[in-house]
Amino acid sequence: GGPDFVCFQEDQHFYVEVTCLPQEKVTRVTGLPSSPTSFRGFIHLPTRVVFQKCIRKATQCSGLDAPCLLLIGTLHWAGQVCFGKSNLTEILTGAVSISGKVDKKTGQPIGEPYLDTKLAYAAFMRPDNESSDFYGFARRSISGLLCCGFWSKTPVVNGIIHPNAVRPFDKNLLPRIDFGVLREGPKGYFRVIWD
Repeated sequence: GGPDFVCFQEDQHFYVEVTCLPQEKVTRVTGLPSSPTSFRGFIHLPTRVVFQKCIRKATQCSGLDAPCLLLIGTLHWAGQVCFGKSNLTEILTGAVSISGKVDKKTGQPIGEPYLDTKLAYAAFMRPDNESSDFYGFARRSISGLLCCGFWSKTPVVNGIIHPNAVRPFDKNLLPRIDFGVLREGPKGYFRVIWD
C-alpha cells in the first residue's frame, strides 16, 4: 500500500514509488514501433498515460514523513525520446498547441506564434476558473517524477519537481539527475527550467 523504496542520504531520506509503461502500451500510445527503425511521422507523447499513473499513485505517496518520487520506467526504445527534457516539459504543462494572436479586422497575425496549454493531462496542475491565477495544483502528495528510459546501455533518466508539493523534494539529493522545475512568468505564462 505504501511506496516501494525508502532512500537514505546522510541525515535525510525520501521515498520512491515505482511503476512502468509496458512496451505494448508505449507502442500503442506513441505510434512508435517496438524496435527502432527509420520511423518517420508524428510521435504522440505519453503525457496522458503519465497523468493517469500520477492519479493512480497519489494515494500511495500520501501521509509519509518525507518527500516521495514516482519513478516511471519503460524498456521501450521510445523512452529515449519521450523522456528527454524537451518532451518532459509537456508532462508539467499538459498537452500543448501552437497559438497566436490575430487582428480581428485584417485577419493578419500579431506577433510570433507561441505554445499554449489548457493544462489537459498536466501531472501536477489543473485549471481553476475560480482562482485569480486560473490554475491550481493537483496530486501534491507526489513530490516529483523520475522518468526513465531503460532501452540502451546509457539510460535516459530525467526528473520533474512538483511546483507545490506537500513535501518538496530537494533535487540536490540526486545531483546526477537533471530536474525540470516549473517557473511562472508574467500572469498566465510558464517556462520549465532544467538543472
